[in-house]
Amino acid sequence: MTDFAQTSFGWQRQQLQQRFGEWLEFLLQGDPAEPNAPPPPVPLDWLLSPFWERAARVLTWSLAIAIALWLAWQLWCWLQPYTIGKRPGGKRIASRAAAPPRRRSPSGWLATAQTYQRQGNYRRACLCLYAGALQQLNDAGVAPHLDSRTDGEYAHVIAALPNAVPYQTLLRNHEDLRFGGAEATAERFAECREAYQQL
Repeated sequence: MTDFAQTSFGWQRQQLQQRFGEWLEFLLQGDPAEPNAPPPPVPLDWLLSPFWERAARVLTWSLAIAIALWLAWQLWCWLQPYTIGKRPGGKRIASRAAAPPRRRSPSGWLATAQTYQRQGNYRRACLCLYAGALQQLNDAGVAPHLDSRTDGEYAHVIAALPNAVPYQTLLRNHEDLRFGGAEATAERFAECREAYQQL
């Protein structure tokens, strides 16, 4: 006795075409026994075949995996500003691309800031002016430069200075640009340059 396959894609396609053709014929000609009978529903039992069940399962899992990957990507993008440049212990690593190098004269910082301004890189220009203000504080002995010193510590130190307002302006802009996600514009750079010149 020969075994025959119970189903195949070609056979299912043929059955679907036949049933759809019969349904369409009935819809167009109607049932001669009952002329006012409603048309029968479209035969959908072919959807329950093993092939289509597997195809639906694969499509469902593919869609679920795609959504999970998209959500993971969105979460990574959202958390990226908080994780990039950190050591496993939680301390931030000093990045050369993120901050301009230190240990220049205040006039050297101003010249570098003006170079960045001409290039249209207002963010780096403002950061250079901030670094120049910190260098002035270091050179004056008011706040010796320490890599571990935070903006809050600088704010506490400059609060006692008679000309604290320009330092506070540069400090606020630095915090906005580095940690607040503010946009660096020509107006922001002009504000920083004016504060730097008041020092």
